Amino acid sequence: MTVKSARERTPREEEQQSEQTWTARVNVATDEALIKKFRAGDRGAFAQLVSKYERPLVNFLYRMTGDAGRAEELFQESFLRVFKHAGRFDTSRKFKTWLYTIASNLARNELRRRGKELPLTGVPASTGPGPQEKLESKEVEESVRGAVALLPEDQRLVLTMRIYQELTYEEIGEILGCSTGTAKSRMFYAMEKLRRHLEYLAPGGCT
Repeated sequence: MTVKSARERTPREEEQQSEQTWTARVNVATDEALIKKFRAGDRGAFAQLVSKYERPLVNFLYRMTGDAGRAEELFQESFLRVFKHAGRFDTSRKFKTWLYTIASNLARNELRRRGKELPLTGVPASTGPGPQEKLESKEVEESVRGAVALLPEDQRLVLTMRIYQELTYEEIGEILGCSTGTAKSRMFYAMEKLRRHLEYLAPGGCT
């Protein structure tokens, strides 16, 4: 295998290399080892956890709330609670599930406080090259956003954790305080509702 020098790499390859370096750096120690170090007084370990989970957790909170600004604020609040309550962390659990439990509870509270449906946001904009493709893709994105917004809260949580965060059903069940079977059932019903809502997009579908 030929290793390219930095001078020979394309901007995309440089970006990929940077991402790999970032991932390797934050994954040097396990989450549980880092939280233990933080509890022992190592503030650097806490900073590593923040760095590792900033992207995925902000993304999760954005998809739940539809508000980028609030997603950032709820991310900060999640880690503020980790900072304050690290001593209560049950070391027999995964740190990741504890963190997502905190974040999902904050997202639920946010949605209940608003007392309204999720704004039609949370799906990245299309980068398709052609105007027609962009228009069609935009229509699909808006339809998906609307369909996700109509899901019950528990189904939206499971779908977001499973599809976008790639959590296992076991992790989702622990986070939401339900069985693995219940998590799978909620995912099934969520996908069924999305399918029915989006049927009109398929050829020959409803108009």
